[in-house]
Amino acid sequence: DTVGSLRARLDLALLRQQTAEDELHTARSGQAEAEAQLVQLRDEAKQTADGYTAAEAAAEEARARASELELLLGEGGAPEATELAALRASLREAQAEVARLS
Repeated sequence: DTVGSLRARLDLALLRQQTAEDELHTARSGQAEAEAQLVQLRDEAKQTADGYTAAEAAAEEARARASELELLLGEGGAPEATELAALRASLREAQAEVARLS
């Protein structure tokens, strides 16, 4: 019966080893998936940051042009008034985009 007992313990040890190998494989698969998600999240964060930077630059350009036009309006320029209104709308859109990306 010692052989039977040894065989049972060997079978149990082999089962535990197989279970451990299965768990290791599952953990490695989970790690690979998590790493892929991390890469994706980093890419999305970079795109968001790039979009935020572009929106900020657009807002700054619109602000500068609006300031120029306000100076011209002080001198009585009517065509500039239309451009100023369009730039203000553009500025609001850029600010909204910056707020959305923040």
